[in-house]
Amino acid sequence: RIELATGKIVKSFGANEHYMPHAITLGPNGDVWVTDCGLHQVIRYNATDGARVAEFGKKLTPGKGKDGFCKPTQVAVAEDNSFWVSDGYCNERIARFDSSGTYVGEFTGPKGHENENENENE
Repeated sequence: RIELATGKIVKSFGANEHYMPHAITLGPNGDVWVTDCGLHQVIRYNATDGARVAEFGKKLTPGKGKDGFCKPTQVAVAEDNSFWVSDGYCNERIARFDSSGTYVGEFTGPKGHENENENENE
C-alpha cells in the first residue's frame, strides 16, 4: 500500500514469490492481480492483508486451454470478478474465467504464423 498524499510505502507483500512478474492489475474490490510470465501463473492477492487469494496456472509449467498459461501478460477483471487473461507469447489467446475462477473459454488469434518464413528461399 502507498500513502497517496506522501507516496510513502506503508505495506508491501509478495516478496520472493515471483519469478518474472509482467503486470499488476487492481480488481474492482481492490484485490491485486499479478501476471508472472516466468511462473506461467496469474496470482490474486487480498488488498487488505496481502494474503494470496488464488492462483491460476501451474507453477513453472507452460500450459494451454483450461490447464494453464504460457507466459501470461495481463489480466482484466470485471465488476463481477470474472476475468480475462492475455496469454499471447505462446498461445495467441485471451482466456476467459467466471467469477469463481472456472475456465469458460478463450478467444484465439490467427494460426499458422509459426511457419511464415518456411518458403523464404523458394
